[in-house]
Amino acid sequence: MLVAADLAPSCDHQVGCITCGDTAVPLRVVRVEDDPTLAVCADADGAREIVETSLVGEVEQGVTLLVHAGVAIQRLDEGEADSLGRPQLVGESGRR
Repeated sequence: MLVAADLAPSCDHQVGCITCGDTAVPLRVVRVEDDPTLAVCADADGAREIVETSLVGEVEQGVTLLVHAGVAIQRLDEGEADSLGRPQLVGESGRR
């Protein structure tokens, strides 16, 4: 079960969060929630947040998404994810 401590901090103009700003960032799906339009995703540092996935359709663990303001706006294929610095989850074998 996901608890608040597992998530990135909420938006704060002094601290920020992993998807605020005018840019989208690649995040990796860690787990799909009971509501299939929500997924727990992580960045390369392991910071996690819940992402709305309705715009990109059904997702599964390991998929890399382009996320802006907590909403997945595009699925990234292997090449796109690598060129953007695909987030590798801490503890993935052979990576990071």
